[in-house]
Amino acid sequence: MIRPRPQGFTYLAVLFLVALMGLTATATAILWRIEQRRADEAELLFAGAAFVRAIEAYRAVAPSVPQPWPVTLEQLLRDPRTPGVRRYLRRIYRDPVARSARWGLIRTPQGGIVGVYSQSTARPIRRVPTPGLVVRDGGTYAEWLFVAAGAPSIVRDARSGGWVASGPPPVPVPGAAPAQVSGQPAAVGPGAVVPAGGAGSTSAPTAPGQGSVPR
Repeated sequence: MIRPRPQGFTYLAVLFLVALMGLTATATAILWRIEQRRADEAELLFAGAAFVRAIEAYRAVAPSVPQPWPVTLEQLLRDPRTPGVRRYLRRIYRDPVARSARWGLIRTPQGGIVGVYSQSTARPIRRVPTPGLVVRDGGTYAEWLFVAAGAPSIVRDARSGGWVASGPPPVPVPGAAPAQVSGQPAAVGPGAVVPAGGAGSTSAPTAPGQGSVPR
């Protein structure tokens, strides 16, 4: 006598296996998104610190002129105030969190750029202290502010909702080069990538887990 196969049990087993595979795939996707977000945050911290160093280096060349800060990010790639080619930044980094080349710019009332911030409204996974990073509430990436040393106080602009530099004029950076727009410091040759703080600063930062600037 041939016994009937337990089809009901087999059907339930298949349903359980399919459900388990779906849960595994969902968990894997969630973990991947978290790791990707962590990597994006690390790149954001690296790019923001690079901007801060570049802005500080730009200002250190002539800290006492009426406009010591760059008015565009492109001026960090080539300083228009000096003869020859002087670079403070290798390239304009993209915002890895917002997936955009457009950054929020923190400007003085005279239009100078003293810092940058991401315009992403996503919530960060972590709060990582880093030089030049000012965290305002920290509820979104847009509240991670990368501000150069010597900048005026940073406040929220009531009209645009962005960040602006307001307050007393910045004082010259101690030990900075004298205000010479036409000359170049002997320690830094034309075309060099100048680290923040001038020629005496430490070497340029490296990307997390890499030995060179991220591509």
